Amino acid sequence: MLQVVVTSIRLLGRQGLSFRGHDDADGHFQNLVQLRSKDCSSIKVLLNGGRHCYMSHDSQNELAQIMSHDILHSVISRMKESVYFAVIADETTYTSGMLQMCITLR
Repeated sequence: MLQVVVTSIRLLGRQGLSFRGHDDADGHFQNLVQLRSKDCSSIKVLLNGGRHCYMSHDSQNELAQIMSHDILHSVISRMKESVYFAVIADETTYTSGMLQMCITLR
């Protein structure tokens, strides 16, 4: 079950999709795990009557944060190994006055 949850979170993160909708039954994460349960009977058993291991909002957020820290550490290690790198910063102000900045490492 943990492997299915982790790979589902990874897929949603890579695609830039939200995990949850307006309610738990409406979110991408829940729908993806439901879809994957059709191929794996142990997931179906857990979803239908067993404990919902790693299905809570806190567990999803914690796993996504662990993955983001791993990516950040790999980027930093690649920067330390390289001879040169560039930092590109760009900012945009919305009509509401809110400022957004994007930082790119190359």
